[in-house]
Order: sequence, then C-alpha cells, then structure tokens
Amino acid sequence: MGNGESSTPRRAIGLHIWWQRPRLRTDEDEDKERRATWLELFYDLIFVAVIGQLSHKLSADISLNAILGYAFLFVPVWLLWLSSTYYNERFEVYDVRHRIFTFIKMIPIAGLACSIHGAFEETSVAFAVSYIAARLILIYMWLIAGRRQDTMTRKTTERFVVGSSISVLFWIVSLFLHSELRFVLWGVALLIEMITPFTTVKIQTRMVRISVSHISERFGLFTIIAIAETVIGVVNGAAKLHHITFHSGLAGGLGLTFAFSIWWVYFDHVIYRPFKQNTWVISLWSYLHLPTTIGITAIGAGVVNIVANEGEAVGDPLRWMLCGAVSLVLLMMGVLGALNERHDHSKNVKFDENLNLQLLISKVIAAVIVLGVGFFGRPLNSLLLLSILVLSMVSQAIHGLYIWVKAQLET
Repeated sequence: MGNGESSTPRRAIGLHIWWQRPRLRTDEDEDKERRATWLELFYDLIFVAVIGQLSHKLSADISLNAILGYAFLFVPVWLLWLSSTYYNERFEVYDVRHRIFTFIKMIPIAGLACSIHGAFEETSVAFAVSYIAARLILIYMWLIAGRRQDTMTRKTTERFVVGSSISVLFWIVSLFLHSELRFVLWGVALLIEMITPFTTVKIQTRMVRISVSHISERFGLFTIIAIAETVIGVVNGAAKLHHITFHSGLAGGLGLTFAFSIWWVYFDHVIYRPFKQNTWVISLWSYLHLPTTIGITAIGAGVVNIVANEGEAVGDPLRWMLCGAVSLVLLMMGVLGALNERHDHSKNVKFDENLNLQLLISKVIAAVIVLGVGFFGRPLNSLLLLSILVLSMVSQAIHGLYIWVKAQLET
C-alpha cells in the first residue's frame, strides 16, 4: 500500500512537468543572457513562407496599388509574430503544451501564406479566416497565462485579450461583407491591435524587466528573414535569364553586396548595442521594426526585377519603389539606433556622447539623397541605379566602422 501511495504523486509530478501552467518568467537579470529556443526558430519557418509569398506578390506587380496592398497585408503577419514573440518572452515554458500550441498556431499562418496572392479578391475570406484562427489561439494563450498571476501581470494580459478580442470581432463581421468595406474593417481591426500594447505600458513598468538579449535576437532573426528576400531576389532574377551575361553577373554581385551591407548596418547600428530599458522606448523600438522589415522585404522584391533587367533603363514604378524602400530602411535604422545605449554589449568601449545623433544624421542625409535619385533624378539603367543604392548602404557601414575603430583607439 505504501508503494501504491507513493506512485500516484510521482505520476502527477511527471504530468506537471510535461503539461505546465504558463508562468511569468522571473529568472532574467542583467548578467544572464537568454537566447532564442529551437522551437522559436522552427516557428519562424512559417513566416519565411509568408514573407516569401508577400515578396513574390510584390515583385510580380510593382504599382502604387500593389505596394500599398503589400504593406497593408504585411501588418497582420507581423502582428501575429510580435504577439507570439512577447508571449514567449513573458510566459514561455519548455513543456509539451507549449510545443503543441506553437505548432497549432502555425497551421492558420500557413493559411495566410496560401491565400495572400488573392487576399483582396477571391481568397479574401480564406485570408481573414486564417488570421482569425491564429489570433484566437493567441488570445487563449494570453488568457490562460494571466490566470493566478500577480495583479500587474493579470491586468496586462487582460488588456491584450480585450483588445485582440475586439479586433477579431471586426474581422468576423468583415466576412459577411462583399465590398471594399471589408478591407476598411480589416484596417480598423489592425489599428486596434497596434494600439492595444501601448495601453499596457504603464502597467509593464511595474513588471519584471524583459530580456534585452532575447528580444534583440528575436527581432534580429526576423530581420534576417526579410534580408534573405534580397538574396533570393538575386537568385530568382538570374534564374529568369536564359544565360548569364556580364551585366546580369555584375547586377547579381551588386545585389548580394546590397543584402550584405543591409545586414552589416542593421546588426552593427541597431542590434549590436542594447536598447534603452524604458518601457515606452522598448514599445517604440519594437514597432519601428514594422516599417523596417516592410522596406527590406520590398527591396528584395525590387532586386528580382533589377537583376533580370540586363542593364536596361529602370521604369519609374520600380525606381520609385526601390529608392523609397531604401530611404525608409535608412531612416528607420537611424531612429532605431537612436533608441539604443551608446556602449556595446561588452561595455568595454565608450563611444562619443553624440554617437546616436551622428549615426541618425548620416542616415537621414543618405535617405534624402536616395529619395532625390528616385523621385527627381533622370531615368537610370539598372546597374547604375543599383550601384547608387548599394553605395548609400555601404557608406553607412563604413561610417559605423570608422566610429567603432576610433572609439577602440581612444579607450
């Protein structure tokens, strides 16, 4: 009987380990860096597919309406990723339950990828249903996570649940409409989703601080997914040609240099230095990544056509989109960098007090020049235009490297 009594608690303990209740993470401190889990990396794969479909849709039709539609559809995809990222930051538990719910979320997100090409036409209902399903799963996860937590945590999760629920109602109502009003409701719903986290800022200042290393890594990984579209664009553009010529080979090399320089500037000027530990700053830093990744992915969509252009003059829509996207990325990376601390992760190098301002001004100047080339300059052939855009980004990498070397020598 003694053995029977002891076996029941053991089974209960085993079940508890594998199927745990979400709890607020409290094990982070300034000296301990948290890394992204393998499950989070696997989860990102579904967004590789969705962003790939968005980029392909834009590259096939570069017009003002197509660009606006692409940016609009990017928002719900990014908001789903953002909500999952911050849920994992606050409540991730390494158990079977979390793995199962992570996989279940991926199914409707795959539905978004499948329906994204006709999201404003024949597959708009499928797109909306996919988003509703993914959002409902996240609402449930946030709702369960907030139970039996401290007051501040519970209030935070409740506001997320209420805001997301109101947003979902607009999506559901849109299913019964058959006009442009459907997409107006989508816009209202997305606006509610974007505003909701800001209603929790004051509450979160009294919660456990988030892990700077984990959040930075998660946003960095998502940005790499966007940068990958430029690499894919080079390959796809070259694949459209029957044979590789000098012009196409040079364009491909410039395209890869472009992707490399975007990576260099982003990770040296944005991710390398930690963002300031202020709740409003963290919220703004997070949301500024939306236009940043929209711009980077759009660059990838444009590069496809540039490489396949074989040195011919670039049409106005493509030139405007590429120059606009590069200017947007430069400006956003400048503002993002201005929200960071001045020191690097090792805290052994002290930079100039005006570091953030210097980098911001440099990027604003480059952005204005690129805009001038795109909207006020003469039509350019693809190689010349791509060279100018690459130079605008490479110059930022060189400027950052100069600042870093100078700080090393003066330390």
